[in-house]
Amino acid sequence: LDSDFDIKLDIGDWNVDPAKIKDLKVLSRNIRALGGRSIIWCAPHAVGESAKCREDRMHLLMKDKNGNLATTSNKFNVMCLRSPEARQVMTDICVRLATEYETDGAKYDLFNCIPDMKCESCEHEHDTESSIEALELLMKSIYEKTREVNPDYIIELKQNYAGAKLSKYG
Repeated sequence: LDSDFDIKLDIGDWNVDPAKIKDLKVLSRNIRALGGRSIIWCAPHAVGESAKCREDRMHLLMKDKNGNLATTSNKFNVMCLRSPEARQVMTDICVRLATEYETDGAKYDLFNCIPDMKCESCEHEHDTESSIEALELLMKSIYEKTREVNPDYIIELKQNYAGAKLSKYG
């Protein structure tokens, strides 16, 4: 996301780059041994053009009535928050990060980048009328499921989408 816009993003795979971090689980353990807590950054709804998961998640991406993908100003596509299947995939991503890397928490980010449109894709079910209502369902699910892994799991949210309604999950 901090690169030039001509670089195709691989955001969405949520795997450690071994060239940057050799073993995130060991790093998390070392941070705890020093008295700290490890927090990972994640935008579970984001899917970049070069993400390996893109093909599997294509049917869950937000689309307009003509089938055009919703794209953020950061140049990634967005899994539809209003889809219960997409919310389950996003929750599973967060649980996997907490479990696999033994992180003590996560900062969930970029929800403020979701395009201001109603997903009209016919490729997945919609069970809410608004993305805000769906975001609350997602945050509740992530909160409950990561706390099953670690009852003290920290969730950090930005103020511009963690207002009074969602702050209870972060």
